[in-house]
Amino acid sequence: MKKSIADMTEEEIFQDLLVKCGLAPAPPPPPPKPAAVKAGERWSAQKPISAVLQDARRAEAAATERLRREREERSERIAAEHRRACYQAEIDAAWQRSLDYQAELSQWRGCHRGPGDPDWRG
Repeated sequence: MKKSIADMTEEEIFQDLLVKCGLAPAPPPPPPKPAAVKAGERWSAQKPISAVLQDARRAEAAATERLRREREERSERIAAEHRRACYQAEIDAAWQRSLDYQAELSQWRGCHRGPGDPDWRG
């Protein structure tokens, strides 16, 4: 917590001014509390049951939302795969029709159709 200017000495005011202007480095932050002290502060006080229930509801709502988002993403991915499979089936059918047409054409090659045909040997 910062002191008010009335509680500061002249040297502290001057140092604060230098830090704010960027002419002096800021004082180092206080060292962090050990984990055991932080855990003791966090868990030593009894929480009211309403706060515990509120925390549980919040956690449940977050988990439910995450699961809903994952389910939507999964269904979108499945729908996209289905559309791609349908499109690929159309491509495959068109390709097969092309192969069938070429096979039918090759079957008719060399067939003499009559005197106007360049292959006619009559």
